[in-house]
Amino acid sequence: MNRHAKWILLLVFVLIGLGTLATAHAQGPIYGDRLIMGGRFTLRAGEIVRGDVVIFGGVADLQADSLVTGDVAIIGGTASIDGHVQGNISVVGGVLQLGPHAVVEGNAVEVGGQFDRDPSAIIQGDVIHSFDFGRRNLDGIEIPLPEDIPVPQPDFSPQQSNPMRGIFEFFFYLMTQGLTALAWAIVMAAFGLLLVILAPQHGMRARQTIVNRPLVNFAVGLLTILLLIPVFSALMITICLAPLAMALGLLILLASLLGWLTVGWELGHRVLEALHVDSTTPLTEALIGIVLLTLMWRLPMVIPFLGTLASWTVGIVFGCLGLGAIILSRFGTQVYPVPPKRKALVPLAPTPDE
Repeated sequence: MNRHAKWILLLVFVLIGLGTLATAHAQGPIYGDRLIMGGRFTLRAGEIVRGDVVIFGGVADLQADSLVTGDVAIIGGTASIDGHVQGNISVVGGVLQLGPHAVVEGNAVEVGGQFDRDPSAIIQGDVIHSFDFGRRNLDGIEIPLPEDIPVPQPDFSPQQSNPMRGIFEFFFYLMTQGLTALAWAIVMAAFGLLLVILAPQHGMRARQTIVNRPLVNFAVGLLTILLLIPVFSALMITICLAPLAMALGLLILLASLLGWLTVGWELGHRVLEALHVDSTTPLTEALIGIVLLTLMWRLPMVIPFLGTLASWTVGIVFGCLGLGAIILSRFGTQVYPVPPKRKALVPLAPTPDE
């Protein structure tokens, strides 16, 4: 198998796996914010997102009897909402469709986009369009919720009439988060297996780039993410450039995944080296390191606030580090050079006049 065929096969497996993850992660209770970039997100009837939903150039479908406890923002994307949103809805350069069962407790704001609303949809706050400048729209008159529209009102607090139910739901939440973290670790380990088998030299070059310039890698990765958001949004607003934005988003997503696998591979090498394990293989190092790194990222989410903060910290630090390494090594085709050491200044010999 030649080099180009290996990379094509790796890309096919990555895209299939990412699509599987995007579909599987939308099932069941969802805790925390949801960010959809260039993908598809479906919230089915009875499912809950305890947080905000942000769509960058993606497609979101919130079906009837679904619930979002926070806000929904659409930037250059498309959203079809037929469920219950307890916060505000904002659309910037995108398309928003409210179905007949949609209930929005907050405001609906549209800036440079398209806003289609079914006459039966309920918006309890204001409806503000691009040039309203705060003028109250007649569609924003508060309408009481009809009793015939079912609105899910879940409560996961242990302070209920049956204390055993609260304990059961708490342990169910812990089990769900743990199984989700384990599933992520297994899928990432499978991607790492493909990387080691199909492109070991590319992975080694990216690892060497991480070792050579870790701070530069992190800075490049973080700067790429910060610049990608406004550029991606600007491209998605322009319809003719939307395919370019999608291609750019997929490229960065692929680079981020490869960077994460590379960082995990290097972590596995360091861990086995610290444990003085002599007989190791690149495959063992990659699998152990990627599983550990993924669990470090996902498991802290079990803890409500501090755990989420720790999870975001791990994801940002190691994610930017790996993304920068992939960019600087040009997807592992070369090693970013080590910075030249500063030569010591040698004092000149005094002249005879001195």
